[in-house]
Amino acid sequence: MDLASTLRQAHALYRARRLDEAAKLLQPLLDGGTRSAAAWRLAGMVARAAGSPDAESRLQHALALAPRHPETMNVLGGLMLDFGRRDDAERWYRSALEASPGYPAVTVNLSRMLLAAKRCGEVLALTQPQVSSGSPANLWRVHAEAWMQCGQFDEALAAFDQSLLREPGSGVGQLGRIRALLRLGRFNEVLEATARPHASDFAVVRAQALVALGRWQDALQTALACARSVPANNHAVFLCAQIMWMQGEADAAVAFLDEVLEQNSGPATDLLCAAAFRGMERYDAASRALSMAEARHGVSAATRCECVSLHIDLGQAPAALSAAEHALVLAPADPAVRVVAVQARLMSGLAEKSLPLIDEALARQPSQQFWLAMRCDALRQLGDPEYERLLDFERMACVYRLSPPEGFDSIEAYNAVLRERLERLHQVRAHPLDQSLKLGTQTHVDLRFVDDPVVQAFFGIIRPAIRAYIEAMPADATHPLYARRDPAAVPASVWSVRLQPGGRHVSHIHPEGWISSAYYVDVPPRDPGDGPGGALELGAPPFSQPGAGPRRRIPAAPGNLVLFPSYMWHGTVPSHQGVRLSIAFDVTPTREPGRH
Repeated sequence: MDLASTLRQAHALYRARRLDEAAKLLQPLLDGGTRSAAAWRLAGMVARAAGSPDAESRLQHALALAPRHPETMNVLGGLMLDFGRRDDAERWYRSALEASPGYPAVTVNLSRMLLAAKRCGEVLALTQPQVSSGSPANLWRVHAEAWMQCGQFDEALAAFDQSLLREPGSGVGQLGRIRALLRLGRFNEVLEATARPHASDFAVVRAQALVALGRWQDALQTALACARSVPANNHAVFLCAQIMWMQGEADAAVAFLDEVLEQNSGPATDLLCAAAFRGMERYDAASRALSMAEARHGVSAATRCECVSLHIDLGQAPAALSAAEHALVLAPADPAVRVVAVQARLMSGLAEKSLPLIDEALARQPSQQFWLAMRCDALRQLGDPEYERLLDFERMACVYRLSPPEGFDSIEAYNAVLRERLERLHQVRAHPLDQSLKLGTQTHVDLRFVDDPVVQAFFGIIRPAIRAYIEAMPADATHPLYARRDPAAVPASVWSVRLQPGGRHVSHIHPEGWISSAYYVDVPPRDPGDGPGGALELGAPPFSQPGAGPRRRIPAAPGNLVLFPSYMWHGTVPSHQGVRLSIAFDVTPTREPGRH
C-alpha cells in the first residue's frame, strides 16, 4: 500500500474512533523514519485522541518536517488545551492564523477558548472580518456566541440565523437562537420553538421562559423532567433547586439536591450542589457536598476553587489561602483558579502577591469589572494613591432627584403606582441562589420586557440622569470608567429588589456592567435606633480585607437615583423594619461590542 492510501485508510479509522487500528497502520511509517509530515501529524492526532503521551512529540516532529503548517499548529493548540496549558494553546492557535490568516477551523477553536475565558471582545475582533456569505456554520456560531457574551442579543440572533441558513438541522444553532430569543424577552417565541420534544438543553431554556412568564409550576415540572432524565445536566439541576428555593420550598430544594448527590452524576454536579447550598447559607451541607466530590473523584483545581469560596464565605482566611495556593499548583493558568487565588490573597493581606495575576488578567480584559475591583482593593492595601484616582467616591457616586413622568403630579405619586405594579412582579418568596441578595426577592423578568406603561415610564425619567452622569465624565483615555464614555449608552438589564426587614445586598460589583444604579421606590420610615439601615454602602469588599471598610454611605430616599461605576463595591446596610423596594439597572456602552 502506498503512502497516500495508507494515510487515507488510517484517517478513516481515526474518524471512526478505531484508534488502535489506526495507530498500528501508521506505526511502520514512523518506525521507518518517514519524512511525511502528514503521517506524523495524523499519528499525533491519533495519539491525542487515545490519550497517549506520544502525541506532543509526534506533532512537534511533523512541524519540524513542515514548519508553520497551520493544521499541525491547530492540533498542537488543541493538545495544549487538553493539558490545561491555555497560554501555550493560544500561542499555537495564533501562530496558525499568522501562517494562514482566516483559517476557519483555527478561528473557531481559538474563539471557543477565548469565549471560555470571557474574552468575547477579542472573539468579535477575530471573527468579524471573516464572517461572510461563504463562511461555515460553526464560524457563524462562535461569532454569535461572542455577541451573546457581550450582551448584544439582536446581533447574536442575526448571527445564529446566518448559521442556520448554512446548517438548518444544527441543534447547537437552534439552541443558540432560542437562547438569544430568551435574552431578548421574546418568551412566547421560545415556547413555540421548544413545543416539541428536544434535547435536554432546550428544555432548560423552555423552563427559563416559563419562569419569565410567571408559570412557576410548569417551569418546575419541565426542569425536573429534564434533570431526572439527564442527571448530569447541571443547568436543569440548578434551575430546579432555584425554583423550589425562590418559591419558599427550602426543604424541598435541600431534599432535591441531596437526591442529586446520591446519584453521583460527576464532579461538576457535586460542586454545583455545594455552590447551591452556599447560596442557601447551608454551609454544613456545602462542606458535605464538597467532601463527597473529592472523595469520589479526587482533588482537582475545580474542587479546590469551591473550597476557597466556602472558606471565604465563612471568613476563614488561612484555609482559603491554603486551598487557593493548592489550586494554583494544580492549574496555574485556569481563569477560575486565578479568581479565587486573588480573592484569598487579598483576604490575607497579600496585595503585592495578587497584583501580577490581576494585571495579567486586565491586560487581556481591560474593561472586566471584577478585575478592576480586585486591582482597586490591592492598591488600597498598598496605600497607592492610584486607588483614589480609580475610585473617587464623592465624584463617581452621584445622587439624582428624578422628575415624574407625564401624567403624574409628583415623583411621590408616580412611586405609589409604580410600587403597586412592582409588587405584582415579586412573585417569589426567597432570594436567588446565585445573587448577592439575602432576605429579599428579585423580579424574575427584566423590567424592559414588562408590558406595563407605568413600568415603561421609568425608562423615560432615568434618561436625563444617565445622560448627565456620562456628560460629566472628563476626557481621560487612561481611566477605566471615563475611557468608555458613550453618550448613547442605555440600560442593558433592569430588575427590582424587595428587601424584607433584616434583608440586605452583600457587597458586590457587576462584572458585565459599566455604570450601575439604585433607584428607590419605597423605603421604611427612618428609625433613629436603626442607624444607617437601608443605606447604600460603597467601598467595602464582600470578604474581610485589611483596612477595607466602607468609604461612603448614601441614605435610601424614595425618588432618588444613585449612579456609580460597576466596579465599585456596593451593598446595603440591613434595615430592621419595613420593606425597601428599589429598581436597579446596568448601563453599558452601545458602541463597544467587546466590552468585557
